Amino acid sequence: MYILGTLFRADLILMKRWFAAGIYSRLFVASLFFLLFGGIAYALYGISNIFFNNLAAFDRYGQMTAAYIIHAAIAVVLWLSLTSSVAAASGTVLTSSPSLTYLLTLPVPRVWITTWTYLKTISANLTVMLFVFVPVTLSYAGAFDMLSLGFLLRTVLVLSCLVIVSGSVGMLVALALVGWLRGHEYHFSVIGFGLFFGGMVWILKLVFPPALSRIYDATSEQFAVLFAGLPLNNPVLPTFWLAQTVTSGISGGTLIAVLLTAAVLLISLGVQIRRFVPVILAEHSRPYLKNLPEYWKNRLSHFRYPLLIKDWLSLVRLPSETGYGLFLISIAAFFFLSLSYGTKNISHPGNWQVQLIVFSFSWLMFFTIALLLRFIFPLVSREGRSAWYLFSLPKPRTEILLSKVLLAVLSDIPLFLLALIVWRVLPFAAGYRQIMFGASIMIIFFLSLFQTFLGAIAPNFSLGHDPEKVSTSGMGILTLGLSVAVTAEACMLVSMMITGRISQFLMTGVLFAVGIFLTVLLWLTAGKAMQRYEW
Repeated sequence: MYILGTLFRADLILMKRWFAAGIYSRLFVASLFFLLFGGIAYALYGISNIFFNNLAAFDRYGQMTAAYIIHAAIAVVLWLSLTSSVAAASGTVLTSSPSLTYLLTLPVPRVWITTWTYLKTISANLTVMLFVFVPVTLSYAGAFDMLSLGFLLRTVLVLSCLVIVSGSVGMLVALALVGWLRGHEYHFSVIGFGLFFGGMVWILKLVFPPALSRIYDATSEQFAVLFAGLPLNNPVLPTFWLAQTVTSGISGGTLIAVLLTAAVLLISLGVQIRRFVPVILAEHSRPYLKNLPEYWKNRLSHFRYPLLIKDWLSLVRLPSETGYGLFLISIAAFFFLSLSYGTKNISHPGNWQVQLIVFSFSWLMFFTIALLLRFIFPLVSREGRSAWYLFSLPKPRTEILLSKVLLAVLSDIPLFLLALIVWRVLPFAAGYRQIMFGASIMIIFFLSLFQTFLGAIAPNFSLGHDPEKVSTSGMGILTLGLSVAVTAEACMLVSMMITGRISQFLMTGVLFAVGIFLTVLLWLTAGKAMQRYEW
């Protein structure tokens, strides 16, 4: 335990030094992230509270349906936690961390290095899942007058079991696959994306089977029969035992679930202690050279837009970057599919339709901003140490900027397709599908231009190797603020359009006018700023 305490203090010192290097900007970024997660948790609580309060009016049948929703939330959290654990564990094994590399050179027993790494992974996963799971359970407890210390302890117990099992299995999967992952990261990223999305769709089918739509019009006797026959109500499922723990209290199923969790934890730790450090040492000492196939070399070297190809390669050369983009898009797709299934057979009064459309539009823009801030905003900063060479070429700097604008527009295509799918599958968007798709396309297009120009005004070439840090720099925060302001204005106009206070033509005209004005302003500013780059 003394060694674990020492490792904890060492990581604490490392964190303090990281904050001290730019305390104000990094505290601001940390505060923004907490506000973001807090806002997500508050939104989940608000929506769940309205939903569960409506169910509470139906007495026993409402409580049974609410318990079913809790079980569905547990299944979703388990899958999210499992997939994120596999991704995080694979990244830990494959990427070289300076602190971990240094730690491996010290006379520290491998059991403590492995245990501490595992504890950090579990703690991070638990923190994220708290923001997702706790708001739903709190709204459930408030609606059915079940809020108590015992209920909170049961909720923490269930969430801990979910995170421990998923983290343990995720590390075992990563250790088993790492030998094949090295050098084939792109192939496994695509396969992982397919498995993640396929699993999400399967869970949605499990949560919302065809029989569920017949429950709304069923009699009391039919309701009991149909409800008991739902796939998620199978009493042999471990997630069913955990759901019963939250909704009904400690039972024999709870004890079995805890024992199974302990068994998985012990087995996983045993394997990790034997394999984690040797696998990391073997992978980090193995040469890793991967050349581009000759076919693509010939094709790309004769392409008419070499700057565009160079910028495109800067985005896709790292599997971690591609994997992040695929993961975020898959999360967005699952979010909107869940919203579609959950509201499919429910009537939508006028006020509910307005709120749901604005809510969906704002979340679509949230995912858009997150992707653009990670990939498009750092385009100029990605030049890094070679920026002096690029901007010394006998080419106008505006031409270099235009190549990045072209890449940003081409990168919008997946987001355009996502917007098309979103407004096509959401049932409450009926009557507004075309205008909402058009508004989404317009905002996505202008946001990509804004972020490209803002990234060119004051690029941080010293952090070009780390786009994540570029996104959280001072200019990144300013870009985030402008993007949020534009999105807020668009949400307000959408709400006014749906309620009939303004016409669709006026809403489109205002969005287009604001977009053109900011585009011209930022283009001129970025063009002047690029002329003053110094090395």
